[in-house]
Amino acid sequence: MGFLVASIVAVGSHSTSHRVDKFSFRPPYRIDETKTIPGWKLIGKSTRVTTNYVRLTNDVRNSYGFLTNGEPYSDNSIELSAEVKIHSPEDPGADGMALWLTDEPIHVKGSTFGGPEKWNGIAVIMDTYDNDGADPHPFITVHYNEGNEEFQFADDGASTYVGGCFADYRNAEKTIIHLFIEDDIFNLYVDARGTGDWVQCMEPAKVKMPEEYYFSFSAATGGYSDFHDVLSFEVSSMEKRSVDIYRPPQELITKADKTTVPDMKKMLELNNCVLQSSCLNLEVFDDPIAQLQKLSETIGHELVKIQSTVANTISDLEKTTNPVATDISYRRNDIQSLRSSLEQKLDNFSRLRDNLMQLSEEAMGSQKETRDLARITQNVDSAQRILTQLQRDQKTLAQALDIQISVAQPSSFNIWVILCLIFGTIQLVIVCMQFGGRKERTRHF
Repeated sequence: MGFLVASIVAVGSHSTSHRVDKFSFRPPYRIDETKTIPGWKLIGKSTRVTTNYVRLTNDVRNSYGFLTNGEPYSDNSIELSAEVKIHSPEDPGADGMALWLTDEPIHVKGSTFGGPEKWNGIAVIMDTYDNDGADPHPFITVHYNEGNEEFQFADDGASTYVGGCFADYRNAEKTIIHLFIEDDIFNLYVDARGTGDWVQCMEPAKVKMPEEYYFSFSAATGGYSDFHDVLSFEVSSMEKRSVDIYRPPQELITKADKTTVPDMKKMLELNNCVLQSSCLNLEVFDDPIAQLQKLSETIGHELVKIQSTVANTISDLEKTTNPVATDISYRRNDIQSLRSSLEQKLDNFSRLRDNLMQLSEEAMGSQKETRDLARITQNVDSAQRILTQLQRDQKTLAQALDIQISVAQPSSFNIWVILCLIFGTIQLVIVCMQFGGRKERTRHF
């Protein structure tokens, strides 16, 4: 997750303002023995001031840095512009960079892009890395906190989110964030690539800021990294005279009707949708989800009944078919025995025929004996043909009995495999329906 965060508060007139020099800075920067910007303190191993920018982190993993001002701001109105640059030759980048406006200076490392988990004020976040995989990034989000809510890094800060917009700022020459508070109404405009292409990043919102608050920048990297640079920072009070600061065109800035602007605190109570200008009413999903859960329970009960019925049916089939299969097996054994007997008799007939043929050749002198032997031989041949046919018929019958035995035997294993597949498919459908129902409650738009 990568981002720039800004915390702010004030009231006034956007058309007339004057710069507050003790909070503002622009390049070129004079690098002296203090190695910092007057009024600001640098914290972090890689935080440093160069001629053209203030670097909070290098493009290295698991790094952080701070730039914080020790003077409080107490005017009722404020106009603020920050030029930043988040860049790296590698992709993706993370985690982010932040400008805070809070009741205390940011100077202790925390998990919210280097800043604290809880704060009192507003945070405008340039979020480079999508932690929950649910939204387009990079993104700019606004987070409001009165010191009670803890920033949830894993879901991109859903519990403190009040608005935001997609902005393709990564690897731009510069990105300009312009925000102002006038008549207790917070406004945010963004020029993502420093080309003058301004957009209103969120709808105006009422805000209650601390009586005094401090400006701080923070930045952090994690498993991925970026360079996080602050190029300039302009703070103006909307009172006496206009000043030349970076701001969107006047025609883009609309005067908000205080009676129709939502309050940030109430938005936190109603809005749990990150990266969306207005939330859907998730309560409309309560009834369908409840119906899906009831349907899931009903299907589960019916599946148990079906499983019990199928098991009983298989048991009945086994009781019916087992005796039949056993009887057929006995008959097959009898036929096999008969077959062996027929083969033995056929062999005996063959030997008898051969002996008769030999006797016929030896008794060629007696015509009557020759005729008798010939008749006997013919009878033996006829008997042999009959036995051969019986053998074929017996073989065919045995094969038929084998088929009947295989059909009669219950295929319990195959049946259970099919049932398991059916049951598993239905259970998968149920799980998908339940997951879909839960996701509709928690999805980010």
